[in-house]
Amino acid sequence: MTPLAVALVPTDARLGAVRDRVESVFTSRAGMTSHPGTEHLMVWDLARSRSVAGKFVRPSLVIAAYDALCDGHTVSLPVLIEAASMVELLHLSFLLHDDLIDADTDRRGDRNLIGAAFDAAIDQGVPSRSAQRWGEAVGLLVGDALLSHVHTMAWGLELDAPARIRLGTLLAHAISDSIAGEISDVALGHGICAPTAKTVMDTALRKTAVYSVELPVRVGVILAGASPRLEELLAPITQAIGVAYQLQDDLRNLFADPRDLATARGTDIREAKQTMIMLHARSTSAWRVIEPLWGKGDLTEEQCCAVGEALTRSGSRAAVERQIALQLDSAHRGIRELDATTPVALIDLLSGLAEQVGGRHR
Repeated sequence: MTPLAVALVPTDARLGAVRDRVESVFTSRAGMTSHPGTEHLMVWDLARSRSVAGKFVRPSLVIAAYDALCDGHTVSLPVLIEAASMVELLHLSFLLHDDLIDADTDRRGDRNLIGAAFDAAIDQGVPSRSAQRWGEAVGLLVGDALLSHVHTMAWGLELDAPARIRLGTLLAHAISDSIAGEISDVALGHGICAPTAKTVMDTALRKTAVYSVELPVRVGVILAGASPRLEELLAPITQAIGVAYQLQDDLRNLFADPRDLATARGTDIREAKQTMIMLHARSTSAWRVIEPLWGKGDLTEEQCCAVGEALTRSGSRAAVERQIALQLDSAHRGIRELDATTPVALIDLLSGLAEQVGGRHR
């Protein structure tokens, strides 16, 4: 997924501390067994090397929301770093599971953990099928381990009991929503359920918006000592921004410069993803172009361009852009309706996020 609002979030030393903490988790997990084998250490080293080069946008949002609300109430710096690192590790665990489900072996022009483990096995002379199973197992097990570690971090935070319970409950709901969204995404892609506007939008909300925008902002709110009421008011705002973000991501998968994408352009076509733009296209002339290419694993760049042109001519692209505008209008409306006591810094953060999501396709 492409970075969100990088220019709006902190780039100070605290983010460097988050990177160090995330890296330390991979190192410590490698040693959390009494008899680590060579392959165990190798797996965690591969995982570490492919997990600390990101932009760390979600933990940055934790810090930014905390900064916007912190007025005399502060948690210790180690607690802030730990909570922000927890959110990033949750993201990394979801990425691994997502890559496994989608059979992806590359990310941003490099091998992901599954692909790197496959390559390492091939280099040792392991047959291709066995190397593939090895890579998939590595992705699953490391993703599971990180998800487990996230829970340990959450309940170990040095917060007062009510704040720790709020944060732990929020995290549990975010994980459950994300899993539900992933199940819906797979079900839609494999014809288990019929694609409708409601199911596709609900999938975007659960799979992306909840953990990518709502969760980090609300974690920052809790750390800053703000009220549960403010959390409730921010939920629909951050969800609307997150849904718009996912809809933009669907457009970018077809229309953005391939160098700016985490995965190859046209991946959603190759994997038969039921996105809003595809749902709209089914009722237009564009579908005559798309249907023969739907689920075609060896989709070429030329064919991808042809799909993009058909989606533009048919009005499907414009239809999704209108949906994005509606989501962002909803977010801005919610921001305007926040209580007059809401800090200006928080309003600026939310407004800036919405503005940047609105400009991602331009």
